Amino acid sequence: MRWSRLLPLVALGALGWACTSDHDVLAKQKPGTGGSGGAAGAAGAAGSGAGPGDAGQDVDVEPPGPSVLTLMHGVVDAERVGFCFAKVVNGVAAPLTGSPVPSGGLHYGGALSLAAISGIDLVADDLQPVVIAASQGDLTTKGCQALADEAAALSVADAGVDAAVDGGIADASADAEVEAGPPPEPPAVRAGGLPALPAGTLASDKSILLVAAGCFGAPGFVDPLDNVVCGQGYAPDQPTLAPVLVQMSRIKKSDRLGLAVVNASVAGSAITVRSVGPEVAALPDVTIAVNVGVGAISPKPPNFGATTAALGFSQGDPSLDVSASNNVTASVSVPWKNAVAPAGTGEPKDGETYAIVMLGPQVNVAVTKWWNPVGISVVTTDPQ
Repeated sequence: MRWSRLLPLVALGALGWACTSDHDVLAKQKPGTGGSGGAAGAAGAAGSGAGPGDAGQDVDVEPPGPSVLTLMHGVVDAERVGFCFAKVVNGVAAPLTGSPVPSGGLHYGGALSLAAISGIDLVADDLQPVVIAASQGDLTTKGCQALADEAAALSVADAGVDAAVDGGIADASADAEVEAGPPPEPPAVRAGGLPALPAGTLASDKSILLVAAGCFGAPGFVDPLDNVVCGQGYAPDQPTLAPVLVQMSRIKKSDRLGLAVVNASVAGSAITVRSVGPEVAALPDVTIAVNVGVGAISPKPPNFGATTAALGFSQGDPSLDVSASNNVTASVSVPWKNAVAPAGTGEPKDGETYAIVMLGPQVNVAVTKWWNPVGISVVTTDPQ
C-alpha cells in the first residue's frame, strides 16, 4: 500500500473548491472594488437558515476594508500545522519559498490573519496553499520546501513499511506462529496541497477565512469511525484534506453582538448552533444559525438579534450548543470561554462581529484517539 501525503496541484477555479467553500469568494474581481457582502454559491445552497434576530433587519451593505486572509488549523489528524504558499504559473506550482506561517505553526483551532503573503503578488499571481503537519520545532527552524521534501521522502519510506506490514499479515495467515507487528508511528512531517486560488481572490478588499480541514492520513491512522472522523472515502492512503473558504462579514452594529456560524467539519452534516445562558441565569436560549451546511457561513448578513447581556456573559459562563441538522438536543456543548481560547479572541463584545467555526469529526463523535476532538473556534470577522 502506497501512502501519498504530498497532494498534487488541483486545477484553478471553483472546481477544486466544490462543496466546501463559498464560490463567490473565488470569483476574479477587480482589486479595490470590494464586494457587496453575502455571497451565495455553495454556502447558500448548503443551508442558509437564518436564526431568530434576522427578521426585520435593515438591508446591510458590506463596509469597505482591506484585504485580509485569516488562516485556521482545522485538520482532524494533526496536532500542529503551518501554511506555505506556492506561486502557480501556467497551471504549474513553483517550488515553495520562505518559512511556514506562523513560525512554529498553529495548534488545533488556532488562527492567524495576514494582509500579505511573502513572495506572492496577490493581485497578479495564482497561488496554491500548502499545509504542513510537523512539530513546533520543525515549523520554526525549517523552510517550506525542505519540509515538503521531507514529507515526500517519508512517503516513499512508508511505502516500504506498509509492504512489510502487509507481508507480515499475509505470512500470519499461512503460519500461525508469525504475528503482524503494531501499526507504525505516524510520520514526523506530512504535507498536502489545497486547490489553487485564482489571482485576485485574496486582493478583493474582503475578509476571507481559510480553514484547513479533513485528514492527511497516515499508516497508523485507521479506525471503524474513519468516515465520521475524517470524511467519506478516507483511508490511510486516501487523504481527505480539504479547504473551507468563506467571506466573513465586516458589518457591525454598535449596540449589538454580530454572530455567524461556519461549518468546517468536512466529515459532518448540517448543524444548528444555539447560545445557552449560564445555569444561574433564567435566560432563553438564543438560536444563532440553523441548518448550516458543510462549507457554509450563515446567516448572511450576521445575526444581530442579541447582546452579550442577553447571552449571559455578565452572569456567568454561557455555552455554545451544537446539534446535527434541526435537532433540539445538543450533540456537543462548548463553553464560550473555551470556544474563544484557541484563536485568542477574548470574550465577545457588543459592537463586534464574530465567526463561530465548527471543527473536527461529526458532532456526535464523543471519543478521541489519533484525531482531534469536535471543537469550536471563534474569530473576529474584521481582524485589525
